[in-house]
Amino acid sequence: MPISLLKLPRLVGVLVVTELEYQEIFLLSTCSSRTNILVKKANIKAPKLSFRLEECYGYNEFKIGFMIDKKIDRIWLHVTSLLHVHELALENIFTLKLGLDYEANTNFDLWSKKNGKFLHRMECANEPTAIQKALQDHINSIFHYSAASQLILSMKCDGSLPNITNVKEIEIKYNTVDAQFLANVLTTYSDPRRLYVRSRIVGDLPKESPFFQVQRIAVRSRCGPDYFHVSFLDSFSMLAFLFSFRISLVETCGWILLP
Repeated sequence: MPISLLKLPRLVGVLVVTELEYQEIFLLSTCSSRTNILVKKANIKAPKLSFRLEECYGYNEFKIGFMIDKKIDRIWLHVTSLLHVHELALENIFTLKLGLDYEANTNFDLWSKKNGKFLHRMECANEPTAIQKALQDHINSIFHYSAASQLILSMKCDGSLPNITNVKEIEIKYNTVDAQFLANVLTTYSDPRRLYVRSRIVGDLPKESPFFQVQRIAVRSRCGPDYFHVSFLDSFSMLAFLFSFRISLVETCGWILLP
């Protein structure tokens, strides 16, 4: 016999929420103002907030999750996903309410993985930067999150980069990137602590590029030697030192790390 969650004693309702997965908590928080309050009362803490921009069927897909860094690999915990489309294809509309004053009409996709777990995705035709900002604010609110965030770019954006704040770790995984794209990323998300470039960097990076202002940089070995030129190595003594030991670094870890 089903029992209404909101009719349970508040303490019992909070305990139920703490047993849910992150995406279930997110979905519950969007059902009504009462479920939103219940989720916040559960005071759930989350690991590093991570955003991913990928291409899906010719559209931009904006994924949100929490990332747990392990020594060997990383674990992605899905929260929600948003597909930016030109218009909604289905008549069945789900109105997503975020905060006090933001609403978006969406189509809701739900499917089950082979292990029995389900995933969901929302399709939305609203202006992308507005709903991206509203989603981040909503997730920060329900999970009481105020720490730095991570951004993973798996595609080269033709339009605006994701409208998110407090990005301190950036990972770029597109096939190739150039100096202008790197400058756009590092200007949009100023003062990142870490930058991982898994792409091949084509062309020259000027010595005044914001690329060299990042505290910690890791680039794939195959793209390092293509753009490290003597013209600016002289003013970066540590960079020159690492470059001189490029072969041993590549053999041990496949990455060139810049301080």
